Amino acid sequence: ELSLRIARPWSNNWGPLHGQVDGQPFFTMKLIEGGSLSKHRDRIRQHPRQIAKLTSQIARAVHHAHQRGILHRDIKPANILLDEQDHPLVTDLGLAKNTSADSNLTQTGTVLGTPSYMPPEQAKPGHALTTAVDVYSIGAILYELLTGSPPHVGKSAMETVLKVMNDPIKPPREIDPEINRELELICMKCLQRNPEERYDSAADLADDLDAWLNGSPISVRPPSVAAHVVRWVRKNQSIVYAILLLLSGCFVSVPIMLSLLGSLNDPATFYENSERDPLPLLYSLTDVPGWLPLASGIFVLFMWPMLGLVVTLVTRPKTWKSAALNGAIVAATCSLVLVLSLGWVLLLVAGQATANDEIQTLVQGLWDTDEPYDVEGVKKRLEKRFPRVIDYPENQRANYVSNRVFADGVAVGPAVIGAIALGSVFFAFPVLSGTVIGFILRQRGHRWWILVPRYLIGGFSVFLSALIPIAAVSGGQFSGDSFSNLRIFQQLILILGPTTMSWLILRRWRRKDTATPQ
Repeated sequence: ELSLRIARPWSNNWGPLHGQVDGQPFFTMKLIEGGSLSKHRDRIRQHPRQIAKLTSQIARAVHHAHQRGILHRDIKPANILLDEQDHPLVTDLGLAKNTSADSNLTQTGTVLGTPSYMPPEQAKPGHALTTAVDVYSIGAILYELLTGSPPHVGKSAMETVLKVMNDPIKPPREIDPEINRELELICMKCLQRNPEERYDSAADLADDLDAWLNGSPISVRPPSVAAHVVRWVRKNQSIVYAILLLLSGCFVSVPIMLSLLGSLNDPATFYENSERDPLPLLYSLTDVPGWLPLASGIFVLFMWPMLGLVVTLVTRPKTWKSAALNGAIVAATCSLVLVLSLGWVLLLVAGQATANDEIQTLVQGLWDTDEPYDVEGVKKRLEKRFPRVIDYPENQRANYVSNRVFADGVAVGPAVIGAIALGSVFFAFPVLSGTVIGFILRQRGHRWWILVPRYLIGGFSVFLSALIPIAAVSGGQFSGDSFSNLRIFQQLILILGPTTMSWLILRRWRRKDTATPQ
């Protein structure tokens, strides 16, 4: 009886609808001779107004079922019959579910429906379904009437299901620019991945289609610039990921490099006002306002802990392992950019620092004494700095001193490289751990104004839990006498405290009742 009502009411003068014969119940339906919508699709596609009218009538019929607690769950052209006047009748309620009663017809873990017309949430077993699934299916029919094919088509049913779950839908006008823009907006609103972003009811969909037919404004508005950007990002995630890797490394490394070069005794001043000694290009880049190093430092301190959350939101990992892998790739790339942009500067600075005293010793005698050149004073200072120089013949001492200065500069290389590697660990860990923390918090469905502060507090705690023991083991400035003089239990509290705090924070914010965001 329900399928007759959602199909089309008519008089009963042609015979009984149901009854019993010899104790056996029977059920009769009206004969529809026009065939299914699949048969007439290509003919109807030529007339946009007929498409809108037909889809509106389908939506009204489905809304009639929804008002009575029935989800169809298998709306497709083959289940839409047309009578002699091309009026649609919704049929085949074999997969329908009564939401107003405790219906257990669908087993947990099964996927029912036709893949090309089902929404993503219906393609995932165990998800709660609402009237939004039928709104999506009506939108898929509208999409096929506009473009000639369903939103997702694969070589097999499984491939189609995977496309429904993962692939974005190409807007109809990208397939055929002649399609009406407002019909495209109505269609795409039905096909939103998030059920909450679709029409609230099939009746609202029918109202918009009727408004279009009457020349009245529809409720859907063209997507904003931000919506276009989000759509492009989701469609080109690999490109966005590569750009993120490059920019994050540059944004973090380049300001540090420029600030470092600009702070090395202000080298640009050595070339000022000299036509015979022009300013090298490198130092022209470091000639920046005094406030830039401070602003760069603030930017780096803000950008650094946020990288993990940005990576999580862009890559949208499915598991914590994939989140950790994404974070490791970003951290490794940023560390590589950091080493390439800063490593050579640190190596040169460290190597040159060992030669500064010798250069000053050799040159100081030219201007620091009243004598034309204090040869004996220079010799004494060099002999004191390099005791073995007197073991060489006088004609080889200059070669020994120059080679020794060069060797001392090379000898500091491993220590500098070790410092750079340790700095890369300090840099990489917040990014790696941040992606996992961002994934955990995103799994719980937090809004951004809750997600960001909790991410920052949790990430900072995890960062401290690793920073303190690494610094203690490294024997750096942090772990000097002030750390070693602490008692053993104080050291343990200092090391384990941030770890415990981060664990408590993340555990306190756990929300088991929140589904994974789509």
